Amino acid sequence: MQKLSNNSKINKSTNSKLIKYKRIPFRKLIKFCLKNLIKERLFCILNFSNILISFLIGVLLAFVKTGQNRVIIFNFYILFFTCCLLFVLILKIIQFFFNKNLEDKTTYIVLTNQVSRNKFFISQYFLIILILAINVLVSFLLINLAYSVFNRFKYDSFILRMTLVYLLYNLFASFCLINFISMLMFLFSLQTTTIICTLLLSLCFVANIPMSFVKANEKSYDIEFLTKNNNHEIFKLNDVYDTYTLKKIY
Repeated sequence: MQKLSNNSKINKSTNSKLIKYKRIPFRKLIKFCLKNLIKERLFCILNFSNILISFLIGVLLAFVKTGQNRVIIFNFYILFFTCCLLFVLILKIIQFFFNKNLEDKTTYIVLTNQVSRNKFFISQYFLIILILAINVLVSFLLINLAYSVFNRFKYDSFILRMTLVYLLYNLFASFCLINFISMLMFLFSLQTTTIICTLLLSLCFVANIPMSFVKANEKSYDIEFLTKNNNHEIFKLNDVYDTYTLKKIY
């Protein structure tokens, strides 16, 4: 009962602020939505996790000296960040705005009386994109900053190129995921959307298993080829992979 009374007090205070405007400005609408979102504990935990993990990855890359190991570590980080942390964050924000937030009837009625539904939706959609873009950008900056500091400010252009590709890829992936999960939320119920996203999340991990796991078990494998002259030639499987990917040409 005390929690409900506190929520009603918060709603009354926010509604009284909104009533002052005959037409609520776009920036006030975004600020109002952001204040409500920050009160969600899981949202704060996910953002803090992004900051902490990005910093730790930057530190780890500074102590790893070989480029091959850096790529392997960073590939695992991208797999975790994109397929887990980013996915859950997008799902949580969209669920809050397009499902849970509509349950607050008082706020919704006040907003719809002064703001068109299109403007209300656009403000929420813009805020979602802005939050995800900031998360990806902060992750990019923290990785590079931590790497630079713990590497005694001797920066490697290889790390910059790798993280720059990571930045562009995740910005594009975030935009696609926002639109896709929003579509699911409007077409299906929350439970159905959660089930579909859970299945996609599990498939992402299966589909992104690094090729190094496969190659590690096939280092000792040989492949025998039969030439046009009926001669038998034996090649290492790793050499075949390297030739196919243009790493080596025989």
